[in-house]
Amino acid sequence: MNIKEASEAAKKKLADVLNKKPNSTISISKEGEGWLATVEIIDEEFLPGKNLQSMSDLMGVYEVKLDSKGEIINYNKKSSHKRGQ
Repeated sequence: MNIKEASEAAKKKLADVLNKKPNSTISISKEGEGWLATVEIIDEEFLPGKNLQSMSDLMGVYEVKLDSKGEIINYNKKSSHKRGQ
């Protein structure tokens, strides 16, 4: 698995686990046989007329460890912020 495949796997598989929309891979590095990625996920999407307290999406930043096949070993939420902050 190359770095591009690992980046896409981290983003897609974390979004699938959380049942949320992926945004981007912020960083990725090789760790032994696997990969360590930092992924941004849309935790709460701004929908006009629905969540009026927020005028932008709430983004979660997660650290994701993948094995050599691109399967998630574990993940941790590191922080959250409004989009653009």
